[in-house]
Amino acid sequence: MLDLRLADQLCTETVLALPVVIDSGGGPRLATGAGLSAADLAEVAAFLADVEHSAAAGTVRALPRPTRTPRRLLLVGIGDGGEPAWRVAGAALARKA
Repeated sequence: MLDLRLADQLCTETVLALPVVIDSGGGPRLATGAGLSAADLAEVAAFLADVEHSAAAGTVRALPRPTRTPRRLLLVGIGDGGEPAWRVAGAALARKA
């Protein structure tokens, strides 16, 4: 069974899933930084722009980081953040993980 939890601190797991929303300018951004460093946040922002993440509910992009912790970030679009969008995002995350 897949156990999904939002965290306000960085965990030491090998995979970390982070929710992605659309910012006021129309681009994707993390809904939470989950304790990531400024350098990690900058890396994620650049990756989101590079892969043209839509932040649509259920869109999942993986950012591999083999020499760092966590080793892989799963950036999951949560659309408008409503309950149906979270369900779609959770199902997509389960498929990807």
